[in-house]
Amino acid sequence: MKRGTAIATGAYRQAQIGGNAVVMVLSLLDAALASLMRAEEARRETHLDMELAELDRVSRIMLGLNSALDRMRDWPLIGRLERFYLTISFHALAVPRRKDPFQAYERLARQLRGMRDAWARIAREGAAARGAAVGRDTNVIL
Repeated sequence: MKRGTAIATGAYRQAQIGGNAVVMVLSLLDAALASLMRAEEARRETHLDMELAELDRVSRIMLGLNSALDRMRDWPLIGRLERFYLTISFHALAVPRRKDPFQAYERLARQLRGMRDAWARIAREGAAARGAAVGRDTNVIL
């Protein structure tokens, strides 16, 4: 396992233990989006080595998220998340070979933003639910 993937996996697993899994996923998706934007900028400036390094980082983040999925839980979205993470990883590495790499960058960014927005909604709803629970029972620990 590459160092970056190990870091992402470790961070995600640690967040799961600490109850901050959604926050960690959001952070990792933000990091993937930032790397994708840096890769696109590097392509525009013809710094192809930098572009490849940033795309590799996007791929490693997605592989880390995928490897951290808890497949022992009976959660219907595991398969969808797995496909999403693996697809983004594959397509990120394929961007330089695309006929129109800038269109590929746009499509990947749109997909990552969509997933990030979905996790952000989950975070907001979870925070609201915890707040409502605290209002009902003062013994609830967040």
